Amino acid sequence: IDLLQIRGSVFPTSNDGLLPDGVIMHKWPMPYMTVTDALGRKFTTDHGGSAPLVGDESVTISFDGPYVRMNDACGVSELRGSWDLDWGTSIGSDCSKTSTGGLGNTHSSRSGFYELNMIKAMARSHLPNNE
Repeated sequence: IDLLQIRGSVFPTSNDGLLPDGVIMHKWPMPYMTVTDALGRKFTTDHGGSAPLVGDESVTISFDGPYVRMNDACGVSELRGSWDLDWGTSIGSDCSKTSTGGLGNTHSSRSGFYELNMIKAMARSHLPNNE
């Protein structure tokens, strides 16, 4: 079994433009994202954005997972491919998107998906018996 890596550019803490965490970070891991393979099997990425990949199958991902589901007014996000997938980056704001991943692949969706999952992971670590 090989590991699929899912990454994207996010503002990890703030978008104030100040270093170190208020600027866009590229190739940031996408934690707890649902990955659907060609056979319809679903996997979830781990904290580091990795999920098992059996063979060279194509997979489909969106900003959706067991803890967070983004609903971007700009449109739907969906990325297909195999092995390492990168949501990329975009410039500007308010529905500025990358060349891949659909109209919903915006700064807001990428950063929101990442940050909300990290906040929820911290909460789960304090209450490990809660799912």
